[in-house]
Amino acid sequence: MKITINNKDYKYFSDYNITLKYDSIANIFGFSAKRDILNYFLEYPECKIYDDNNELLITGTILAPNLKESPNPEFIKITGYGIAGILEDCNIPISLYPLQFDNLSLLQITEKLLKPFNLAYNFNSNVLSDLNKKYDKVIIDPGTSIKQLLNNLASQRNIFMTSNNFGELYYNRYEPSKYLPAAYFEENKPGIMELNLNINSQLLHSEITILKEASKDNPDAGEYTILNPYLTKFRPVIKILNSGDIFDVKKAARNALSQELSNIKITFKTSKFVEPGRTISLLAPSIKINKITELFVEQTDISGSVNTIDNYILTCVLPEIYTENEFKNIFQ
Repeated sequence: MKITINNKDYKYFSDYNITLKYDSIANIFGFSAKRDILNYFLEYPECKIYDDNNELLITGTILAPNLKESPNPEFIKITGYGIAGILEDCNIPISLYPLQFDNLSLLQITEKLLKPFNLAYNFNSNVLSDLNKKYDKVIIDPGTSIKQLLNNLASQRNIFMTSNNFGELYYNRYEPSKYLPAAYFEENKPGIMELNLNINSQLLHSEITILKEASKDNPDAGEYTILNPYLTKFRPVIKILNSGDIFDVKKAARNALSQELSNIKITFKTSKFVEPGRTISLLAPSIKINKITELFVEQTDISGSVNTIDNYILTCVLPEIYTENEFKNIFQ
């Protein structure tokens, strides 16, 4: 592992941990420094982290550390996040007021909002047409973060917002037909350790109904119910769609089902690195996966030290969460 701070290589660190997440604009990192490395604790220095093959993992910002004086010298814990993380912390600057965008596309809105922060953006070609579609009117609450606004607009078009290793905001849509699984894992075979299935079943429902109520501004009303293929017990839920038109109810129901089924997570330790946004194949009868099943890597945690090899924890979810494909029960 190599760490560069303000374009200078830094070698005086011991252990480190990195979290890469597909649906996050700010991957996070931390490492223990042998000495104070900052000239000023609120300078927000840029930090680049490379793996042992000199591949860039994160372009980030270091946050102010906790400093402590004691008789016994202690390591200083340095933490930070990807440079696009500033969009989670900040609101739209006053220089861009009034808070309304008329007849602009998501690309145009993104460019306006990122320019004051000197941040770049990029996108996968499969979402370009949706990025160029214009919104009639976007009205923003003053307390809305930039990330929240952009993510809300992107989700309406089934676009996922993340960031890349250069710190660019990145718009994407996963296309399973274009990718083969990056790795195969089988329990009790080399390469997989501490396999876990975690399901928050309290948050799951057998059917989700979306209601769109008519209003003075939008006289259209709508209703759509989607079934959860994983549940056999009757557990209904109703949600109200407060914006959009009558054609949004089906998409809103599908998005709500994806959100609920994201509570099915499979995690395991491994010696193989797989980046978020790829899939893996898994055979694990002990957690009821009795046939080879493709799973989507949503998060990869990396930990290690200067004296040990890296360890990886993969957090996987159902691939359909990031597509519009029909959900299939992986336990049947």
